[in-house]
Amino acid sequence: YGFDRGSRIPLVVGLKGRPFALAVQTDDASFMSVQSTRKRHRLSAQDLISLGWNVMSVCSVAAFVNPDKEVDRFVARIGKI
Repeated sequence: YGFDRGSRIPLVVGLKGRPFALAVQTDDASFMSVQSTRKRHRLSAQDLISLGWNVMSVCSVAAFVNPDKEVDRFVARIGKI
């Protein structure tokens, strides 16, 4: 998914009545290509939040090492929306 500011969101979760409820950021190639750590980790999330998104990040290493824990984290985050 993308929007007019040119950013891309790797995974979007929709809920009934809210098709764009949660933006899930990952450490994919696009994310890692941003040279500034601050822009990568803080400003991109702030931009999404300012547009009304709920945001969470998933690290690929964490998802690979302990996928069940990441799924639980993901489900818990959706439950808070």
